[in-house]
Amino acid sequence: MYTFNAILMNTNIDIIQVLADVEDCLLINGYFDDSLTDPIISYVTESQIDNKKSGRKLSFLIVESFQNIVRHGYDASEANKRAKLKEGFFAMLKTGTEITICTSNSIENEKVEKLEDEITRLASLDKAGLKSEFIDVLSANKYTEGGGAGLGLIEIMRKAGGQFDYYFSKKGNDISYVHFNIFFNENTKEHVKVHKIDKVKLREVGIDNNILFLRKGLFNHDTFIQLSTVLEHEANSHAQTHSTSLYYIFIELIQNIYKHGLSDESGDTPGLFYIQEYDDYFYFHSQNLSSIENATIVKKRIDHLNELSSKELLSLYKERLTQQIDFSKNISGDIGLIEILKVSQNPLKCKISDVSNDSCFLTISVKLSI
Repeated sequence: MYTFNAILMNTNIDIIQVLADVEDCLLINGYFDDSLTDPIISYVTESQIDNKKSGRKLSFLIVESFQNIVRHGYDASEANKRAKLKEGFFAMLKTGTEITICTSNSIENEKVEKLEDEITRLASLDKAGLKSEFIDVLSANKYTEGGGAGLGLIEIMRKAGGQFDYYFSKKGNDISYVHFNIFFNENTKEHVKVHKIDKVKLREVGIDNNILFLRKGLFNHDTFIQLSTVLEHEANSHAQTHSTSLYYIFIELIQNIYKHGLSDESGDTPGLFYIQEYDDYFYFHSQNLSSIENATIVKKRIDHLNELSSKELLSLYKERLTQQIDFSKNISGDIGLIEILKVSQNPLKCKISDVSNDSCFLTISVKLSI
């Protein structure tokens, strides 16, 4: 069996470098609101954490991290203000029992110095000092412009136990980013070692490559259900008139990974899926380890389907639906591919990259014009 990290072999070189040592990654870049909090917590606690106590602690850190984006982030767009959306960046990275939560949100440049001084001051306090600060802020009723009392930031520092860092970067003449990295270990007896991950590069990859959504990890039906809730939110936030199309292509490509990829001994399939967002189109990419025999069949199907007219596709689709009644035969592969072609109205791209004499990487990409 090939190492899980090899799954990134034929994608963007920056992604390979940043995520090479990461077993699981969920990355979201774009617009956030409070409704995204619960799906993310559900995904992380159900698929990434075994210990209930650790799950509660991690859930708290995720909630407060989202609050930093949604309540304290800056967005000049009146439409986004009305929709209560804030531009931000979120990533959850896991290696073993080690987890890193990365967040970024915009802030007006005129507020950077004050916030940086406040964070530096709080970071210098020990556990007792942070508790005292928390009580002081709460009892003094000191509320911030974002609707909180700075309590979330204090609580993050208390719960993280000093395992966090932060930095600022310029976004433009008037706006900067504030970046937080929180380090968490499910095994409290071990020291957190995940600091070695290049979080700066991770954000650059996400932003510079217009990555709206990315997941690297083991795929099965349960993770598909958890991820579908997150993606549904992102589709509604970023592509109101095309959200159904975006969501449908996601479903077909994700299912293709765990239904047709080579699985490990537990039945889970390692894979990579991500969406890039541009001004007038989205680009979808999926990749999984496959047998050369299966990948060759898929590529031939895709090449054939790309050559068919709309009328011919519809005729084949109806034929496959009829054949689908016989579940004992593996003849349903065309249905999902035809659906993607119908929805995207663009050809599918398929690439096979050999790994060994009998296995390869199968990459499927498609463009959705908007």
